[in-house]
Amino acid sequence: MLALSTGDSFLVVAYGVLAVAALAARRHERSGPGDAWPMMWVLVVVFLVAGGLGRLFDVVGQVGDAARTAAREDGWYEARRWLQRVVVLLTGGVWASSVLFAALRTPERRRRHVPIAVAIVSLAAFVVIRAVSLHSIDSITNRGFGPIDVGIAIELVLLGGVGFGVATAWRSHTEMRPPTASGGVADSVSPLRSG
Repeated sequence: MLALSTGDSFLVVAYGVLAVAALAARRHERSGPGDAWPMMWVLVVVFLVAGGLGRLFDVVGQVGDAARTAAREDGWYEARRWLQRVVVLLTGGVWASSVLFAALRTPERRRRHVPIAVAIVSLAAFVVIRAVSLHSIDSITNRGFGPIDVGIAIELVLLGGVGFGVATAWRSHTEMRPPTASGGVADSVSPLRSG
């Protein structure tokens, strides 16, 4: 039986809405001129669907419980913190390297995808760090922030960043289209229309 908190429910809905928005952005990008990057959108959709399902079924919690049980049974539970710190530091290093690479090495024709790439990498790093469950980090993310925990609030803000990235890519691609005589853009396709 699924028992979602209010914050978890918001997150599941947010992941789903953003997955649909990313699918629409992929369709929008493929419908016009310019340099489309459909594989990037497919990866974004897969990540968002996996994130929503992970929240819905509490995959991080179940994996964490299984890891703690295995650590206790194997006798290294008390010595786990050094491994947790290493994973958190490596995740932070990979995140920082990825953000720098995206900011400095993305070709001009794909710059509109930098915000979505940075948001997805940031969200993935946050999920990994939360999954590691280092006590000093959990003591912050599990604190109440109004009706939700700080960790859920951070995840919602990062999902807002993903939404911003989708909107930025959509807008930038629309601006690449030539204007029509009526002042609109040519070949505009509604994301809700199929075809």
